[in-house]
Amino acid sequence: MTSGSTLYSLTNGVAVDVGTIPLSGLNGTTVNKQIAVLVGLGTVNGSGAPLLAVIDISQPYVPGSQPPYTPASPYLPQPIGFLPLSANPTDVVLDANTMQAYVGTGSNVLVVDLTDPYNPVSGGQITGSFGTRLALDTNGIIIAAGNVPSATTTGSTVQTTTIPTTKCGDVRDNMIQEYQTYNVMDTVSGGQYVSPGTPFVPACSNFTQTSGSVDFPFDQLNTGDFPNWAILRNVLFAGLDTMQQACWDQLGPAPAPVCNFNFRITSGYRNPSDNASTPNSGQNSRHMFGDAADIATSGQAQWNILRPIAKSNAVNACVEPYSVQKNYAHIHVEWPDMNSLTDTFTCNSNGRTGW
Repeated sequence: MTSGSTLYSLTNGVAVDVGTIPLSGLNGTTVNKQIAVLVGLGTVNGSGAPLLAVIDISQPYVPGSQPPYTPASPYLPQPIGFLPLSANPTDVVLDANTMQAYVGTGSNVLVVDLTDPYNPVSGGQITGSFGTRLALDTNGIIIAAGNVPSATTTGSTVQTTTIPTTKCGDVRDNMIQEYQTYNVMDTVSGGQYVSPGTPFVPACSNFTQTSGSVDFPFDQLNTGDFPNWAILRNVLFAGLDTMQQACWDQLGPAPAPVCNFNFRITSGYRNPSDNASTPNSGQNSRHMFGDAADIATSGQAQWNILRPIAKSNAVNACVEPYSVQKNYAHIHVEWPDMNSLTDTFTCNSNGRTGW
């Protein structure tokens, strides 16, 4: 694989691990992608080197496929990222929750940051005399076993160490931990709501400090507990701006409905702890994914004006049913995991009890 002016080739695989990680895509969307992390020996621009490779295995392999392989083929594993390693690898484990891989070497454990799996980078190392084989338990503890070449005694040994918790190096680490603590699930797939969904753990790059729209700046859309960081998607900006403009455009002679007010966002992005403390919120509310907002309404009349605007072809939002909300204090709109306002999405609630 060529990356820029560098040619990578991994010719002797030693170990592999697989998992599903959330990736930030175009227009601020996030998709879950299945990857394999492979370590071994190969070359960098023709010179021998230990390597880590990230392989996209999201699409099924077609038995009987023969070379030469077409790079654009959706049915073959595709290498998407490489990283030269500082020591020969003996094993690898992938932690999809923290977007990191841990590489055994028979001594130190190398840490690889996969926040951008197309450009894996070194995350440092866990210094020690660890065995050649690694495992990772659900509590974030690395278990190493096997011979330790640097040990003074012979024979197999077992060591344990806790994964360092710092990843982003700021409060985003706390925010990411909340998604795991509250077991947030992405209940959107294939253009519809699904149950139970898949675990959602955001990457550092999913958060923003400045993003907003023409009519709704960052500080209006970030209503969570962390004033400087939020997950906000471009489709939310487009949806709210289009809906506000459509409201203003309805002004005119009777019998046009009166929609002469500026929207006030009562709830935009919520971190999981804030969402859990919000009455009647859904455990997997789209507020935590950055593509939902609540617009204040003064009563049933305003709610009834805004709902058809939100459901129009131009705005194309999913709207929380009154049967779920049971009040007219706000209207909840969302664009679940859409890339644009023209995407097709089935907005039935599929048994959801809170939005």
